[in-house]
Amino acid sequence: MRLTPRPSAALGHYFTPTPTGFSLHMCASPRSLRAVRGLTEATLLGVGVAPDLVDSAQIVLSELYGDAVHACGDYVP
Repeated sequence: MRLTPRPSAALGHYFTPTPTGFSLHMCASPRSLRAVRGLTEATLLGVGVAPDLVDSAQIVLSELYGDAVHACGDYVP
């Protein structure tokens, strides 16, 4: 498995390293969702995940974002 460089923090999200990878902390907003979807794609493709699985991961991410906004409102952490 190849490791990709960890992106720096940006408005709306930041990474925290863990022993087995990383955690992504983010606020639910349209701008942040686009950025995080892009980071998800780059990270997964960078470690060799098949493109169809990357698409599935992005769909799950979008659903979780939508659920957070629906339950708690925009910009919920």
